[in-house]
Amino acid sequence: MTGEDRRLLEQARSAIVAGRGEEARRWLGPLLAGPSAPPEARLLELHARRLLGEGGIQEGLEALVAELEAGGPGEVPVLLEALRFKVIRAMAEEGHAEALQDLSRALDLDPDNPELHQARGALLAGRRRYAEARIHLEKAMPHRREDAHFWSSYGLVLQYLGEPSGAEDAFRRAMALDPGKVDPVMLLAQFLADSGRLLDAGPLLDRALELSPGMPAAVSGKLGTALYDPGRTPREVAGLHRAWTATLETRVQPLPDPPKDWDPDRPLTVAYLSPDFREHSCAHFIEPLLRAHDRTRHRFLLVHLAPSRDARTEVFEALADTWIEASALDDATLARRLREAGVDLLVDLAGHSGFNRLPLLALRPAPVQLEWLGYPFTTGLTRLEGRITDSLVDPPGSEALASEPLLRLDPCYLCWQPPEAGPAASPLPCLGGAPFTFGSFNHFAKLNAAVVETWSTILRRAAGSRLLLKGKGSQDPVLRERILEAFEAQGIRRGRVHLEGWSERPSTHLEHYRAVDLALDPFPYNGATTSLEALWMEVPFVALQGVHSLSRHGSMLLTQVGLPALIAPDPQAYVALAVALAGDPVRLASLRAGLRNSLLASPLCDAVGFARRMEALFRDQWRRACALRQG
Repeated sequence: MTGEDRRLLEQARSAIVAGRGEEARRWLGPLLAGPSAPPEARLLELHARRLLGEGGIQEGLEALVAELEAGGPGEVPVLLEALRFKVIRAMAEEGHAEALQDLSRALDLDPDNPELHQARGALLAGRRRYAEARIHLEKAMPHRREDAHFWSSYGLVLQYLGEPSGAEDAFRRAMALDPGKVDPVMLLAQFLADSGRLLDAGPLLDRALELSPGMPAAVSGKLGTALYDPGRTPREVAGLHRAWTATLETRVQPLPDPPKDWDPDRPLTVAYLSPDFREHSCAHFIEPLLRAHDRTRHRFLLVHLAPSRDARTEVFEALADTWIEASALDDATLARRLREAGVDLLVDLAGHSGFNRLPLLALRPAPVQLEWLGYPFTTGLTRLEGRITDSLVDPPGSEALASEPLLRLDPCYLCWQPPEAGPAASPLPCLGGAPFTFGSFNHFAKLNAAVVETWSTILRRAAGSRLLLKGKGSQDPVLRERILEAFEAQGIRRGRVHLEGWSERPSTHLEHYRAVDLALDPFPYNGATTSLEALWMEVPFVALQGVHSLSRHGSMLLTQVGLPALIAPDPQAYVALAVALAGDPVRLASLRAGLRNSLLASPLCDAVGFARRMEALFRDQWRRACALRQG
């Protein structure tokens, strides 16, 4: 290559870096005109096509990489650059498997490259392969100590590997390295909230809103933490939700109705919008419904909101008539995709939970929009046709707390898929000589002062009993100490409160219920999945019935399995009921016997019946929409 050729390449490269595709192409012209264009020139021309929005890039890259791989050692630098370009394109198009493959090829050529190790570690973390991700990130660490993005990725990996102290330290390093960036602040806030340290997360969410005013994820984080605060009244929490969404709906103008066939009886296209088409508690409620739906009268789109995938995601994708990976799509683009797909009903399964797209719902991409499952309270949005609930969770009179119309899908608004495999239920543990054990496997954020005081009263009155608490964050020394200190302040010594970490394998998690005699439902934020798991393992629970949806799930579940006698109207009755059962093992053993079969025979596990009720609700809402347009 001549000196003039190198000058032209450098000029073209500078133009590419500056985003000037046409200029780059002019510099490359003489190099590409010859019979054997230099590989560097061909690669830069593909970059120019990217800047100009032209096609043929993937094909050109594949051909160039194949040619360079067949070449000698002198082609390695260009080959590495071409592979990096392929990785970037694959990641932009959610082609993570292809990107991982190309990164492996690049690391074979340059095994000590910290940039490649960091990229591969981040991608592996996104696919929940955390142990592998850690290996690559730690190989990159000596060269990335001043990189905030590196520490954010490393913190996420440590968080999911169950090393909370290291995760918190990594997130704080990322914040210190880039104090004006909102992403590390949100990662630390979400980590603390997920660990049950809501008081520590609050100021960080406020900081995130200072850095990015109105940031939806930070606002949703603030609203989500308010659900756990027993010091706030239900009306106050509902008011907080309404205030934010009023601002959102003022800022976002709804789209006009798309052209539609407003035939009230035609087959319907339904889109489910969720971040939980993966290994997540909500997946156990979504999958049975999808499997039982009538495909002759409905077509289903599944819109995956989370940036990560796992083996469960593949199962959901196979259940979809159309699958959309939406994490990289902005709201306008996703709204257009939904309209192009002819969506009649859009069912949001996220609410204010992580990776939600409530601003998309404000755009109204579908003529009927419903809220279901993923968030146990009002969204605050008024541009929804309804929130799907039932008469036990939201009895008549609950309308004052909801911005959406309440659509009651009686007898219950949930359908749960039990584990396919796992341990058998055990006899009552205390009959085998073990101390009587109360248990709660709920999120530690639900352990507010009133819950700790009530459970401590139970432990004091049930002599010799102990409490087993299991959940994410129990390995966090700060949280662990706070929990034990809270019970100590109520006169409960540490040896009577046992904390167990979360289990990655579902069967291992369920095995721990075999040590529990009686479960205790927290309040005002009741359990749902954890309560169903307890019932599956034939461990009944005591519930305190509250006045709004958050605090009525326990009583709804007990009613469905025929155990309304375990519902307490007030804290004093809750204590008395738990203590009485601890003192009457014969009665408790009788309540436990056959509980799994009672659950299976209940509406909570009747997927076919639930699907027919849900489809009838869809049809009713569609007919209302048609009547409104035709009237």
